[in-house]
Amino acid sequence: DDSVQLRIQYQGYSYGFTATTDFVFIEGTPARKAFKVQNVYNGGFPYGRANNSIENYLTQKSFTVPQDAASVKARVWITGHGGEQNENCAEFCAKYYYLKLNSQNIASQLVWKADCGSNAIINQPGTWIYNRANWCPGEVVPTYDYALNVSAGSTNTIDMDMEPFIANGDASYNIAVQLFYYMPYSATTDLGIEDIIAPSTDFWYNRVNPVCDNARIKIKNYGSVPVTRAKIHYQIGNAKPNMQEWSGSLASEKSTEVTLQWLIWTSDFSNKT
Repeated sequence: DDSVQLRIQYQGYSYGFTATTDFVFIEGTPARKAFKVQNVYNGGFPYGRANNSIENYLTQKSFTVPQDAASVKARVWITGHGGEQNENCAEFCAKYYYLKLNSQNIASQLVWKADCGSNAIINQPGTWIYNRANWCPGEVVPTYDYALNVSAGSTNTIDMDMEPFIANGDASYNIAVQLFYYMPYSATTDLGIEDIIAPSTDFWYNRVNPVCDNARIKIKNYGSVPVTRAKIHYQIGNAKPNMQEWSGSLASEKSTEVTLQWLIWTSDFSNKT
């Protein structure tokens, strides 16, 4: 038995809100077990101020990898806020962050979400159709994951820097960076279906549904080695299964979308699941 505390923060412009939470439980053996999570950065930090640089908050941090850790992952959450007068930063300007491991740059990521107009929550009040710095009103904030090349028992440093900028007014970024420590992978080769995009009744895919032709699925590599080929079998009801081959290069923990060729429905429409 265990317990957890959830906190919901609302930053909208209306006078009230309703929040719902869904818990998704997945049966079976996990692809790899995370046994420790460590916070690196967490907060809202000013951006572009000459007398209070964001780098004062994003200082280099050290961490020691547990002896029983088989792998380590860094996860970054970041969103831009504020509307200063030079470039309307940081909500409506696109800037890079840089992630460093042991003083070596391992990632350069543009902080921008370019599809807010495709938001599943349509007809909102306000400016929901305009693209923003890695968030869209009502949607889940995208995260960025990085496998860290470190060994068990080693002590390392991690550092995050933002693209230099001088603001004319208030601009800020909400940033959280965490380290995840994992046990070994449960399987060497393990490719699975992560999600069904279409056809689907999932609310978050309502802009691409319903469909009656090509299905779209997302596959993910849950194993420890890259996957380069797969055979996908699918069917309508009890009809004859169809097989489609996929080829590419999918590294561990990575996902990709696959479009499946449309099927001809049989004359028996009583079973169409």
